Amino acid sequence: SYSTDPEDGAAVGMAAGPVLPNTRPMSYSLTNMRYNTYSRVEAAAAAEAARQKMNPVRAEMETPANLGLELYDVVEVTEPRLGWVGKRWRVRRISEMYERGRLVQHVWLGEV
Repeated sequence: SYSTDPEDGAAVGMAAGPVLPNTRPMSYSLTNMRYNTYSRVEAAAAAEAARQKMNPVRAEMETPANLGLELYDVVEVTEPRLGWVGKRWRVRRISEMYERGRLVQHVWLGEV
């Protein structure tokens, strides 16, 4: 609903994020009225995509599927063996597998 013409003071840019087999895509888009040229918007989107590729994964878990779970959601994980009680993580990647009649998600987690 907004113009992307730099003459109007707006632009939209998109860059590809990390691509891993059998995982949901992690594209990044940027829309910002403060950037006044396509090249600035494209450069900002590319820089953010590069930053997202470098976000470290600190934990992984396998769980019955929660189809409401999305990339960048913040989840709380309790694991007594690791001393975690409601430890907050940000979802970095999700892989879904159908195994013996049940849908399972493998979730990669990073710092909030």
